[in-house]
Amino acid sequence: MLKIFCYFIIVLSAFCIPLQAQSNLEYENAGSYPVTFSIWDEELGEEVEKTIFVTIIRPKTVINEQTGEAIDAKDILIGHNTAKNLSSEDLIAHAQAHAWDLRDGSPVAVVAAQVEIIDRENGFYRVIFSTEKGTATQINMIETKAPLTPQNEEYINILDVHSTVNFWSWSIGALFVILSISLGILYLGIKLEVRSITKLLYRHQK
Repeated sequence: MLKIFCYFIIVLSAFCIPLQAQSNLEYENAGSYPVTFSIWDEELGEEVEKTIFVTIIRPKTVINEQTGEAIDAKDILIGHNTAKNLSSEDLIAHAQAHAWDLRDGSPVAVVAAQVEIIDRENGFYRVIFSTEKGTATQINMIETKAPLTPQNEEYINILDVHSTVNFWSWSIGALFVILSISLGILYLGIKLEVRSITKLLYRHQK
């Protein structure tokens, strides 16, 4: 079975030669981004272009297939005794909460930020962000006991954790992009091959 599959890929590659895959966007944040790739159609003697949308996720990304939306936000660290003064707009800005349409990557409004108290004495809170259709994600909000400065040990430790998470998020995101592009090229190649075989059979029938 493996030999048959390998042979199929080799034959398919002869008819479907990938030329390039590109996007004009940098994937700094979670979202659905357009990626355009092209293959060479030997029968037509020209390039065939296809644009797909690739969804980049982060640790807090939630994808809601029912609403066709996704939402993302980041854990945040705030200054001492400031949680009670933060509005929904402040929380959305601090956590970089944003949502988007999975079909075309267009932005979707984040309309609510609900704060739940986990441990007020130690400054631990949970914040739930949601869209009008109910797509939601939750993050951790930590209120420091001391003034928030770069020298604060808790602040530095959290930054270290974020750096590690970001590294793995980028790695997974890059792998996902590569797999999506490969599947897209394979799909187009199969369509071209089926079309070629159909034309060949039609000629024989004549």
